[in-house]
Amino acid sequence: MKNARYDEFQLATRHKIAFQSFILVLILIGVNGYVKAGYGIWASPFLESFILVWIPSMYFAVMSIVKNAYFSKNDYPVLVAVVLGLAATMGFFSTVPFIFSEEFPFIENGQLSDRIMGLLIAIISVGMGVALIVRRALNRRMDRGGE
Repeated sequence: MKNARYDEFQLATRHKIAFQSFILVLILIGVNGYVKAGYGIWASPFLESFILVWIPSMYFAVMSIVKNAYFSKNDYPVLVAVVLGLAATMGFFSTVPFIFSEEFPFIENGQLSDRIMGLLIAIISVGMGVALIVRRALNRRMDRGGE
């Protein structure tokens, strides 16, 4: 992102997606409070906060990429895609050995296990990476079609 200049349409789209992400945060906090009041603690505080922050963050990032409001024109951060790929690989390989063993429960003592953090990071990284790759391919196709 050498020259992050966005046009008015991109800024308006980013603001709309940010507002939707904010509404999503409010809904998740409400659902979290309802579940905690009715069921009890469903995850450790660290995992709970991770999930409540990263779901709207992933929504914002993926929707911004899909709506072409994430990067300026012809700005394709290959480094970001590589880092996301590495994070997905590390998250996946940190979780897979435990999934196939008998000592990896997804739920421990009625709470979501902290061991799924790597799997969640892998899912988030893959989602954002796929969105970046698809957007880059679509932009290249549109650039070739316009010439």
